[in-house]
Amino acid sequence: MSLLTIFIYLGLSFLLFFILNMIDKRSGDNYFDYVIICVIYILVVSGILHGYGIVLKNDNIFIIIIFELFIRMFDSNYIKEKNYFKDNIINKKKYLCSFIAVYFTNILFINHTDNVFPKIENMKIIIWVLIIIYIYSYFKDKKEIKSSKISDMGNIDKRREYVIVNYAKYKNRYSSVVTSKYRELILVVYTIIIYENQKRPEFFRNIDKFIYQFSHKRRRYGIMQIESYYPIDDVKSIKLGIKKLEKIYDRMNNHNNKDLKLVFKKYYKDTKDIDNIMFIYDTISDFEGQKK
Repeated sequence: MSLLTIFIYLGLSFLLFFILNMIDKRSGDNYFDYVIICVIYILVVSGILHGYGIVLKNDNIFIIIIFELFIRMFDSNYIKEKNYFKDNIINKKKYLCSFIAVYFTNILFINHTDNVFPKIENMKIIIWVLIIIYIYSYFKDKKEIKSSKISDMGNIDKRREYVIVNYAKYKNRYSSVVTSKYRELILVVYTIIIYENQKRPEFFRNIDKFIYQFSHKRRRYGIMQIESYYPIDDVKSIKLGIKKLEKIYDRMNNHNNKDLKLVFKKYYKDTKDIDNIMFIYDTISDFEGQKK
Protein backbone atom coordinates (compact mmCIF):
# COMPACT_ATOMS: atom_id res chain seq x y z
CA MET A 1 0.00 0.00 0.00
CA SER A 2 1.52 3.29 -1.15
CA LEU A 3 1.93 6.42 0.94
CA LEU A 4 -0.61 8.20 -1.31
CA THR A 5 -3.20 5.51 -0.57
CA ILE A 6 -2.61 5.91 3.17
CA PHE A 7 -3.18 9.69 2.93
CA ILE A 8 -6.35 9.15 0.87
CA TYR A 9 -7.67 6.65 3.41
CA LEU A 10 -6.81 9.03 6.25
CA GLY A 11 -8.72 11.89 4.58
CA LEU A 12 -11.71 9.63 4.02
CA SER A 13 -11.52 8.61 7.69
CA PHE A 14 -11.99 12.24 8.74
CA LEU A 15 -15.08 12.48 6.51
CA LEU A 16 -16.47 9.27 8.04
CA PHE A 17 -15.75 10.68 11.51
CA PHE A 18 -17.98 13.71 10.86
CA ILE A 19 -20.72 11.57 9.28
CA LEU A 20 -20.79 9.22 12.28
CA ASN A 21 -20.96 12.19 14.64
CA MET A 22 -24.19 13.27 12.94
CA ILE A 23 -25.53 9.71 13.11
CA ASP A 24 -24.62 9.55 16.80
CA LYS A 25 -26.75 12.61 17.59
CA ARG A 26 -29.77 11.10 15.84
CA SER A 27 -29.45 7.45 16.80
CA GLY A 28 -28.12 7.56 20.35
CA ASP A 29 -27.56 3.98 21.55
CA ASN A 30 -28.75 2.39 18.30
CA TYR A 31 -25.48 1.01 16.92
CA PHE A 32 -27.27 -0.64 13.98
CA ASP A 33 -27.16 2.71 12.14
CA TYR A 34 -23.40 2.87 12.73
CA VAL A 35 -22.84 -0.50 11.10
CA ILE A 36 -25.06 0.23 8.09
CA ILE A 37 -23.53 3.68 7.49
CA CYS A 38 -19.99 2.31 7.72
CA VAL A 39 -20.73 -0.48 5.22
CA ILE A 40 -22.48 1.88 2.79
CA TYR A 41 -19.67 4.42 3.12
CA ILE A 42 -16.99 1.83 2.36
CA LEU A 43 -18.92 0.54 -0.66
CA VAL A 44 -19.42 4.02 -2.08
CA VAL A 45 -15.81 5.03 -1.45
CA SER A 46 -14.56 1.80 -3.00
CA GLY A 47 -16.66 2.34 -6.12
CA ILE A 48 -15.54 5.96 -6.52
CA LEU A 49 -11.84 5.23 -5.99
CA HIS A 50 -11.92 2.32 -8.39
CA GLY A 51 -14.01 4.19 -10.95
CA TYR A 52 -11.60 7.11 -11.13
CA GLY A 53 -8.53 4.88 -10.96
CA ILE A 54 -7.24 6.65 -7.85
CA VAL A 55 -6.78 3.41 -5.97
CA LEU A 56 -6.73 0.42 -8.29
CA LYS A 57 -6.79 -2.14 -5.51
CA ASN A 58 -9.12 -1.95 -2.50
CA ASP A 59 -7.86 -4.98 -0.57
CA ASN A 60 -7.29 -2.96 2.60
CA ILE A 61 -10.03 -0.34 2.40
CA PHE A 62 -11.38 -1.50 5.78
CA ILE A 63 -8.38 0.36 7.26
CA ILE A 64 -10.51 3.51 6.96
CA ILE A 65 -12.53 2.22 9.93
CA ILE A 66 -9.34 1.76 11.98
CA PHE A 67 -8.14 5.26 11.09
CA GLU A 68 -11.52 6.67 12.07
CA LEU A 69 -11.25 4.88 15.42
CA PHE A 70 -7.87 6.51 16.09
CA ILE A 71 -9.30 9.91 15.16
CA ARG A 72 -12.24 9.41 17.53
CA MET A 73 -9.98 8.29 20.38
CA PHE A 74 -7.79 11.36 19.89
CA ASP A 75 -10.83 13.65 19.78
CA SER A 76 -12.34 12.03 22.85
CA ASN A 77 -9.22 11.79 25.02
CA TYR A 78 -7.36 14.99 24.15
CA ILE A 79 -9.95 17.46 22.84
CA LYS A 80 -13.09 16.56 24.77
CA GLU A 81 -11.02 15.11 27.64
CA LYS A 82 -13.20 12.08 28.24
CA ASN A 83 -12.75 8.40 27.52
CA TYR A 84 -15.18 7.47 24.75
CA PHE A 85 -14.95 3.74 25.46
CA LYS A 86 -14.52 3.56 29.22
CA ASP A 87 -17.49 1.81 30.86
CA ASN A 88 -19.54 2.24 27.68
CA ILE A 89 -20.48 -1.11 26.20
CA ILE A 90 -22.60 0.53 23.48
CA ASN A 91 -19.64 2.42 22.00
CA LYS A 92 -17.54 -0.74 22.09
CA LYS A 93 -20.29 -2.66 20.27
CA LYS A 94 -20.59 0.08 17.67
CA TYR A 95 -16.98 -0.21 16.61
CA LEU A 96 -16.62 -3.94 16.97
CA CYS A 97 -19.71 -4.63 14.85
CA SER A 98 -18.78 -1.91 12.34
CA PHE A 99 -15.25 -3.28 11.91
CA ILE A 100 -16.45 -6.88 11.50
CA ALA A 101 -19.14 -5.87 8.98
CA VAL A 102 -16.77 -3.69 6.94
CA TYR A 103 -13.96 -6.23 7.05
CA PHE A 104 -16.11 -9.05 5.68
CA THR A 105 -17.70 -6.71 3.13
CA ASN A 106 -14.18 -5.88 1.98
CA ILE A 107 -12.95 -9.47 1.90
CA LEU A 108 -16.04 -11.27 0.59
CA PHE A 109 -17.52 -8.66 -1.74
CA ILE A 110 -15.28 -5.75 -2.72
CA ASN A 111 -12.24 -7.92 -3.40
CA HIS A 112 -14.26 -10.17 -5.72
CA THR A 113 -15.91 -7.62 -7.99
CA ASP A 114 -14.65 -5.12 -10.53
CA ASN A 115 -17.24 -2.49 -9.71
CA VAL A 116 -19.42 -2.30 -6.57
CA PHE A 117 -21.89 0.08 -8.23
CA PRO A 118 -24.95 -1.55 -9.85
CA LYS A 119 -25.95 -1.03 -13.45
CA ILE A 120 -28.35 1.80 -14.27
CA GLU A 121 -31.29 -0.53 -14.99
CA ASN A 122 -31.03 -1.99 -11.48
CA MET A 123 -31.09 1.37 -9.71
CA LYS A 124 -34.90 1.77 -9.69
CA ILE A 125 -35.42 -1.29 -7.51
CA ILE A 126 -32.56 -0.32 -5.19
CA ILE A 127 -33.88 3.23 -4.75
CA TRP A 128 -37.38 2.03 -3.81
CA VAL A 129 -36.01 -0.55 -1.38
CA LEU A 130 -33.91 2.16 0.28
CA ILE A 131 -36.94 4.46 0.51
CA ILE A 132 -39.02 1.75 2.19
CA ILE A 133 -36.21 0.86 4.60
CA TYR A 134 -35.71 4.53 5.48
CA ILE A 135 -39.42 5.09 6.22
CA TYR A 136 -39.47 1.92 8.30
CA SER A 137 -36.33 2.83 10.27
CA TYR A 138 -37.69 6.31 10.96
CA PHE A 139 -40.92 5.06 12.50
CA LYS A 140 -39.96 1.65 13.88
CA ASP A 141 -38.90 2.92 17.33
CA LYS A 142 -41.68 5.47 17.75
CA LYS A 143 -44.01 4.39 20.51
CA GLU A 144 -46.95 6.20 18.94
CA ILE A 145 -47.79 7.87 15.65
CA LYS A 146 -48.37 11.45 16.72
CA SER A 147 -51.11 12.17 14.20
CA SER A 148 -53.28 9.41 15.66
CA LYS A 149 -52.33 9.52 19.32
CA ILE A 150 -55.62 9.60 21.16
CA SER A 151 -54.38 11.64 24.11
CA ASP A 152 -53.23 14.40 21.71
CA MET A 153 -56.52 14.80 19.84
CA GLY A 154 -57.66 17.92 21.59
CA ASN A 155 -60.96 18.00 23.43
CA ILE A 156 -62.53 14.91 24.90
CA ASP A 157 -65.39 14.81 22.39
CA LYS A 158 -62.98 14.35 19.48
CA ARG A 159 -61.18 11.61 21.36
CA ARG A 160 -64.42 9.79 22.07
CA GLU A 161 -65.54 10.18 18.47
CA TYR A 162 -62.24 8.65 17.26
CA VAL A 163 -62.67 5.66 19.58
CA ILE A 164 -66.35 5.04 18.71
CA VAL A 165 -65.76 5.32 14.95
CA ASN A 166 -62.90 2.84 15.12
CA TYR A 167 -64.83 0.54 17.46
CA ALA A 168 -67.74 0.42 14.99
CA LYS A 169 -65.35 -0.25 12.11
CA TYR A 170 -63.47 -3.08 13.81
CA LYS A 171 -66.61 -4.62 15.30
CA ASN A 172 -68.09 -4.81 11.83
CA ARG A 173 -64.88 -6.33 10.47
CA TYR A 174 -63.91 -8.75 13.26
CA SER A 175 -67.15 -9.60 15.10
CA SER A 176 -66.94 -13.22 13.91
CA VAL A 177 -63.37 -13.48 15.24
CA VAL A 178 -63.66 -11.62 18.54
CA THR A 179 -65.28 -14.29 20.72
CA SER A 180 -64.40 -15.47 24.21
CA LYS A 181 -65.71 -17.68 26.99
CA TYR A 182 -65.67 -14.51 29.09
CA ARG A 183 -68.11 -11.92 27.74
CA GLU A 184 -66.39 -9.09 29.62
CA LEU A 185 -63.20 -9.67 27.62
CA ILE A 186 -64.87 -8.78 24.31
CA LEU A 187 -64.57 -5.03 24.90
CA VAL A 188 -61.06 -5.56 26.23
CA VAL A 189 -60.08 -7.11 22.89
CA TYR A 190 -61.54 -4.20 20.91
CA THR A 191 -59.77 -1.77 23.24
CA ILE A 192 -56.42 -3.39 22.52
CA ILE A 193 -57.15 -3.47 18.79
CA ILE A 194 -57.87 0.28 18.73
CA TYR A 195 -54.93 1.09 21.00
CA GLU A 196 -52.40 -0.99 19.07
CA ASN A 197 -53.65 0.16 15.67
CA GLN A 198 -53.19 3.82 16.57
CA LYS A 199 -49.64 3.00 17.68
CA ARG A 200 -48.83 0.80 14.69
CA PRO A 201 -51.11 1.49 11.67
CA GLU A 202 -51.62 -1.06 8.91
CA PHE A 203 -49.08 0.59 6.58
CA PHE A 204 -46.25 0.04 9.04
CA ARG A 205 -47.43 -3.47 9.90
CA ASN A 206 -47.11 -4.33 6.22
CA ILE A 207 -43.58 -2.91 6.20
CA ASP A 208 -42.79 -5.11 9.21
CA LYS A 209 -43.76 -8.13 7.12
CA PHE A 210 -41.58 -6.94 4.25
CA ILE A 211 -38.58 -6.39 6.54
CA TYR A 212 -38.96 -9.94 7.85
CA GLN A 213 -37.78 -11.23 4.45
CA PHE A 214 -34.35 -9.77 5.31
CA SER A 215 -34.09 -9.85 9.11
CA HIS A 216 -36.07 -12.97 10.20
CA LYS A 217 -36.19 -11.47 13.70
CA ARG A 218 -38.80 -12.04 16.39
CA ARG A 219 -40.99 -8.97 16.67
CA ARG A 220 -44.64 -7.94 17.07
CA TYR A 221 -47.05 -8.58 14.20
CA GLY A 222 -50.72 -8.11 13.44
CA ILE A 223 -53.27 -5.58 14.63
CA MET A 224 -52.94 -6.80 18.24
CA GLN A 225 -49.12 -6.72 17.93
CA ILE A 226 -48.41 -10.27 19.10
CA GLU A 227 -44.76 -11.32 19.35
CA SER A 228 -43.87 -13.96 16.78
CA TYR A 229 -40.85 -15.44 15.02
CA TYR A 230 -42.68 -15.08 11.71
CA PRO A 231 -45.31 -12.66 10.30
CA ILE A 232 -48.94 -13.27 11.24
CA ASP A 233 -52.02 -11.51 9.89
CA ASP A 234 -54.49 -9.39 11.86
CA VAL A 235 -57.00 -12.22 12.38
CA LYS A 236 -54.32 -14.60 13.70
CA SER A 237 -53.02 -11.91 16.06
CA ILE A 238 -56.55 -11.38 17.43
CA LYS A 239 -57.01 -15.11 18.07
CA LEU A 240 -53.66 -15.34 19.84
CA GLY A 241 -54.40 -12.15 21.80
CA ILE A 242 -57.72 -13.58 23.02
CA LYS A 243 -56.00 -16.77 24.20
CA LYS A 244 -53.46 -14.67 26.09
CA LEU A 245 -56.21 -12.59 27.73
CA GLU A 246 -58.20 -15.69 28.72
CA LYS A 247 -55.15 -17.23 30.38
CA ILE A 248 -54.66 -14.03 32.35
CA TYR A 249 -58.32 -14.00 33.34
CA ASP A 250 -58.21 -17.66 34.36
CA ARG A 251 -55.48 -16.87 36.87
CA MET A 252 -57.39 -14.01 38.45
CA ASN A 253 -59.57 -14.71 41.45
CA ASN A 254 -62.41 -12.26 40.92
CA HIS A 255 -63.88 -12.06 37.42
CA ASN A 256 -65.55 -8.67 37.52
CA ASN A 257 -65.16 -5.28 35.89
CA LYS A 258 -63.06 -3.97 38.76
CA ASP A 259 -60.30 -6.31 37.62
CA LEU A 260 -60.19 -5.13 34.00
CA LYS A 261 -57.54 -2.51 34.65
CA LEU A 262 -55.42 -5.27 36.16
CA VAL A 263 -56.07 -7.39 33.04
CA PHE A 264 -54.59 -4.63 30.87
CA LYS A 265 -51.60 -4.28 33.18
CA LYS A 266 -50.92 -8.01 33.13
CA TYR A 267 -51.40 -8.17 29.35
CA TYR A 268 -48.84 -5.41 28.79
CA LYS A 269 -46.80 -6.40 31.88
CA ASP A 270 -45.96 -2.74 32.45
CA THR A 271 -47.43 0.23 30.65
CA LYS A 272 -47.18 3.94 31.32
CA ASP A 273 -50.16 4.52 29.03
CA ILE A 274 -52.77 2.74 31.14
CA ASP A 275 -54.92 5.90 31.40
CA ASN A 276 -55.11 6.13 27.61
CA ILE A 277 -56.05 2.45 27.39
CA MET A 278 -58.72 2.78 30.06
CA PHE A 279 -60.13 5.84 28.27
CA ILE A 280 -60.65 3.71 25.17
CA TYR A 281 -62.28 0.95 27.19
CA ASP A 282 -64.55 3.31 29.16
CA THR A 283 -65.64 5.07 25.96
CA ILE A 284 -66.58 1.77 24.30
CA SER A 285 -68.30 0.54 27.45
CA ASP A 286 -70.34 3.74 27.79
CA PHE A 287 -71.26 3.57 24.09
CA GLU A 288 -72.52 0.00 24.41
CA GLY A 289 -74.39 0.95 27.59
CA GLN A 290 -76.18 3.77 25.81
CA LYS A 291 -77.19 1.43 22.97
CA LYS A 292 -78.83 -0.89 25.47
